[in-house]
Order: sequence, then structure tokens, then C-alpha cells
Amino acid sequence: VRCQGLYGLPDNLESIYTGTFSAFGAINLAIALGFNPIYLLGFDYCLIDGRDHAFDDWGKPAGFVEHYLNRAKLEIESLAPLAAGAGINIINLSPKSALSCFDRGLLRDAL
Repeated sequence: VRCQGLYGLPDNLESIYTGTFSAFGAINLAIALGFNPIYLLGFDYCLIDGRDHAFDDWGKPAGFVEHYLNRAKLEIESLAPLAAGAGINIINLSPKSALSCFDRGLLRDAL
């Protein structure tokens, strides 16, 4: 699968938009594969109990993690109106997620 660019929605599996974070590319790949609805799990984009499960061991300066999470969150949120306009239903299953742009759901209902 080739990179079609950074931002947009794919219309086939030949190329996808990657964004600058892997989650953006993963959602684009699911769209290109024809999945609808798409369920998100682990898309927290926030600190939980003052920590982030992905970055706690990075040893980055204060504020880095929050800045990174905010940038990634904005990128994912840019997909919401594009997906809605294309009739793609993206459902966030992460109960403590900072993303508010997608419908919320429960993991047990998705299974």
C-alpha cells in the first residue's frame, strides 16, 4: 500500500493517507479495506492517573508527552468530519479517551 499523502480518506487499497502518527494510517487502512463501522480501542490521547502507557519510559522533558498527545489527538480528530461525510461510522471504545469527535461504545457490545 503506497502513501497517497498525509491527510484525507482513501478511495481504494492502492494508497492510503498516513498522517504523521501511526493511528491515522491505521484508520485509513481500515477504511481502504472497507470496514464500517471501525472500532477504536486504546485511543486514549490523555494521561490516566498522571501517566501515559506509551511514553512513561521515554525520559522526555516535562510537557513533551502532553504536547505529543495533543498533536496526535488533533490529527485523529481531523478524520471525524471526513469519515462522517463518507458515511463511515467510527466508534471509540476507550472509556477514558480524550477524543470526543467519534461516537462512544462499549467493548462488550462490539464483540
